[in-house]
Amino acid sequence: MINTIDISGKWELFISENNRTSLPDNYNDSIILPDTLSDAAKVAENKNRDEGYLTDKYTFTGYAWFRRSCTLESDMTGLVSILTLERTRVSTLYIDGAEVGTCDSLCSSHRYDISSYMTAGTHEIVIRVANVGYKTGGGHMTSPDTQTNWLGIVGKMNIEIYPKSYISDVRVIASADGSLSVRGLVNGADNAVVTATVTAPGGIRVLKANIISDGDTFEAEFRLENAQLWDEFERNIYSLELRCGEDIFNTSFGFVTFSGNDRKLLVNGSEAFLRGKHDGMIFPLTAYAPCDVNDWKERLKIAKSYGINHYRFHTCCPPDAAFTAADELGIYMEPELPFWGTIAAKGEDGYNEEEQDYLINEGIRIIKDFSHHPSFVMMSLGNELWGNRERLGEIIDILRRENHSIFFTSGSNNFQFWPAEIPQEDFFAGVRLSRDRLFRGSYAMCDAPLGHIQTDKPNAAYDYDAIIRGENGSENEGGDTIQIQYGTGVKTVKLSAADGSYIPHKPVISHEVGQYDYFPDFDEMKMYTGPLVPRYLDIFRERLEEKGLYTQWRDFFEAVGAHCTQCYKDEIETALRSSELSGFQLLDLQDFNGQGVSLVGVLNAFMQSKGFITPEGWRGFCDSNVLLAKTEKYVFGAEEKPSVEILLSSYGKGKIKSGAVQYSLISDELDINGSVEFTSSDARLTSVGTFVPDFSGITKPQKAVLTLAMGELHNSYVFWLYPQTDVEITENGIKTADDELIFTDSVEKAKVLIASGKKAMVITDGSNAIENAYCADFWNYHMFRVISESMNKPVAPGTMGLLIDKNDKLLSAFPCEKFTTPQWYEAVTHSKADILDDTPDVTPIVRVVDNTERCHRLGMLYKKNGILHCSIRLWEAADVPEIKQLAKSITENF
Repeated sequence: MINTIDISGKWELFISENNRTSLPDNYNDSIILPDTLSDAAKVAENKNRDEGYLTDKYTFTGYAWFRRSCTLESDMTGLVSILTLERTRVSTLYIDGAEVGTCDSLCSSHRYDISSYMTAGTHEIVIRVANVGYKTGGGHMTSPDTQTNWLGIVGKMNIEIYPKSYISDVRVIASADGSLSVRGLVNGADNAVVTATVTAPGGIRVLKANIISDGDTFEAEFRLENAQLWDEFERNIYSLELRCGEDIFNTSFGFVTFSGNDRKLLVNGSEAFLRGKHDGMIFPLTAYAPCDVNDWKERLKIAKSYGINHYRFHTCCPPDAAFTAADELGIYMEPELPFWGTIAAKGEDGYNEEEQDYLINEGIRIIKDFSHHPSFVMMSLGNELWGNRERLGEIIDILRRENHSIFFTSGSNNFQFWPAEIPQEDFFAGVRLSRDRLFRGSYAMCDAPLGHIQTDKPNAAYDYDAIIRGENGSENEGGDTIQIQYGTGVKTVKLSAADGSYIPHKPVISHEVGQYDYFPDFDEMKMYTGPLVPRYLDIFRERLEEKGLYTQWRDFFEAVGAHCTQCYKDEIETALRSSELSGFQLLDLQDFNGQGVSLVGVLNAFMQSKGFITPEGWRGFCDSNVLLAKTEKYVFGAEEKPSVEILLSSYGKGKIKSGAVQYSLISDELDINGSVEFTSSDARLTSVGTFVPDFSGITKPQKAVLTLAMGELHNSYVFWLYPQTDVEITENGIKTADDELIFTDSVEKAKVLIASGKKAMVITDGSNAIENAYCADFWNYHMFRVISESMNKPVAPGTMGLLIDKNDKLLSAFPCEKFTTPQWYEAVTHSKADILDDTPDVTPIVRVVDNTERCHRLGMLYKKNGILHCSIRLWEAADVPEIKQLAKSITENF
C-alpha cells in the first residue's frame, strides 16, 4: 500500500424509512462518522419502555445516506484505490452519482474498487447504509437483546491507494511444529517476485525468502527452527512483511496449534482447559462493539483477571481490534456465524439456498479478514442449530479449505437433546449427550431434567466423567418427535434411531454454563449515559413499590448475589473435577441485558464488579492452577468423619509437578491443620491426597472454613457443623429435652394453646403459596415461563433464594448468613413459599426473594398477627442434623 486517505469526519446525512430510486437532493442533517444514528441521536426519541432488553432511545430501521466530497490534487487512475468501510450494515457506494456496488457483510470490512473514479478534482462520495434486507437473521450482530440493529458505520473509513500490482488475500498459517504457510494474490501481475520477511518477537529477522507467483497466485511453505509458540501463557507474536515491486503488505501471526487426542484438548501438543465466557458484544454506552484495540484490551484484561482464557462469540464476530487485543493478552477466540436456526439439505423442508450461500461467504470473509491472528483458533457455524448433519459437515469442509488450522464445531449446542457424531467437527460444544446425560449444572424447566446444582444437595463431589463416557443415560428408539426450546420460542423436531447414543471421541466443551439470575442493581440506572437505557428497571421498581418491597431491594440484591456466586463456584469446580471435559463457556461472567433481562453475571454489563467476589477470589476456582476439595456435602453432624480429597487441576507453562498442599479447617471449636505432599501425573487432574476431619468434639452449631493453599494458590469452602441433638420432630410438633413446640393448622388453635401456656406454631398448608427452590433461578423467569407455558410444561418456581434475618432470636442457636447457604437446602426442599402480599406489615424472619416479574412478598418463617407461621415440613427431614438444630433453635427461643 502506498497511501491511505482517511474519509472519516463530518458527512451530510439524509435518512428515510423507505428506500429511494435516486439519490437524495437535500441532505438536511450532518453526522460525524464513524458513529451510528442512535449514538448521534439523529432521530426522534423513542419513548417506549422495553421490558425485555435495553431501550434504544433513538432506534431507527431503514436507510441512511451519507455524503461528502473528496478532492484529489492529481490523477490516480493509474493506481488501485480501494474504499474500505469497517463494521457497517448493508452498504451501497456511489461516486459522482454512479453506483459502484453493494456489500452485505455484517462481520468483515466492505471494500470497493474505485480506481476508475480517482481522477484529479473534487468527487462526491455517497454511502447508503441499510439495516434492513439482510439475507440472514443476523443473530447477535443485529439483535435488540445485545448490540441492537444499529445503523451507521463504526470502524475505520479509508481510501487505500496501491500500486497497479499489489498483494491481497493473504493467508498465513503457522503451526506449533514451526511450519509456516503463506499464500495470497498478486493483483495486476503474473509470475511476480514476492519477498517475504519474518521478524520474531524482539525484532530479530528470522527468515527472508523470495516467492515466485504462479500466475497471480503465490504460495510457499517454510519451517522455522525453535519457533517461539503462542498460547495463553506465552504471547509470542511474529510479523510478516511481503514486498512486490512498490507494494508492501504487513501482518502479524503466531505459531499455535489446537488439536485433540480423543477427548483431550491439546494446545501446542499439551493438554489444556478452556475457561470461557459467552460474549454477545454488549456495549451499553454505544450499542456497538468498538473497533479500537485499547477498548478491547481493557475489556479482555478484566475477563482475564477472573481467570478467563477463552471467548465464544454467540452468533457474532468481533472486529479486528478484538483479535489484536486477544493476541497480546492470550485469549482463545471463537467467532461464530451470525445464525441461529436450521441448516437443511437441498430438497428438505426449510432449505434456503440464498441464506446458506450468504453464511458460507460470510464465514470465508471472516477467515480471510481475521484468521492470521493467533488468537483465532476456533470457529462455530452458529448457535443451537438443527437440520441436516451431513450438510453441516459439508460447510465445515468448505470453510476448512480457507484455513485448515482452525478448530471447527458444527455449532454450539446443536440438536440439543440428541446430538450425534459429525465427523468434520474437531470439538463438541453442548450441554447433554442425550436427554439424561447432562454435563452442565443448570437448565431451563422446559428442557428438564434439571442439572445437579438445581436438584442435588450442595456438594463438591459431582463430576461428568461417567456421563461423557456413556456409562449411564438414555437412548432414543427413534421415530418420535419432541418439542424443544428454539431460540426464544418453541419448535417440534423429529428424532432418528441414532439419536441419544453419542459418545464423543473429541474434546467436549460445556455450553452456556451457569445462567444464575442475580437481582437487579437499581443504582446502575445512572451509569447508562448513552443511547441505551434500562427502562425495564423502572418497570421492576414500580412493581416492587406496588408490593411495598422497593425499600428492600439492596438486601435482595446482596442476598441473591451471594447465593448466585456460590452456584457459579460449584458449577466451575464441577467442570474442573471432570477429567473427560476440556472446558466450559460461561453464560456469563457479565450480565446479559436481553431476552427478558438476564442479569446472570458476577459483573454488570459494563464489566464492573457487583461486589460479591474479587478477581483473586474468583481465580481461586477458575484458573490454570486450582486446588479443589472433593467432599460429598457441606453440612455435617458431629458423629460424621468425612473423607475430604484434595485435587489439583493444573496444566500449561505453570503446571505444578510436585509440592505440598497446606489445609486448615477452622471454626469456634476446631483448629485442624495439615499438609499433603504429592507428585502430579502428566494429566491435568491430580489427586493430591485425603484427610479425615474429626467433628466429635463440637458442642455447638458452627461455621467452619476449609482453606487449601500452596504458594500463591488458595481456595476455600464453608462447612456447617452440628452437635448431636436430642430433638424429636413429628407432624404434631417438636420436643427437645426441656421444651416442646406444638404444630397447629390455624391461628385460632395457636392462640388457644398459647393462652394455656404452651408454645404453638402454625404450619401453613401451602394453599396460598408457590413452589420453592434452593438453587438460584435460571436465566430469567419471564422468558422461560412463556416458553414452558407454550409447550404445556411445568413452569419453574422462579424464586431467587433466601433473605434471612440471622439476628432474630428464633435463629440464635442456628448460626447462618443472611443469604442462602447449604444448611438451608433441606428446609427449602421441604417447603413452599407462602404468599404474603396481603400483609405488607409482615417482615419474614426467613424470606424467599421473588423474581421481578411476579414480585410476591414471600416467607418460610414469619410472625403474622403475633403468631409464628412456618411453611417448612420439618418432620419430613426429622433426622437431618441441620433440621434438628433449626427446630431446637425455634423451640427453645420461642
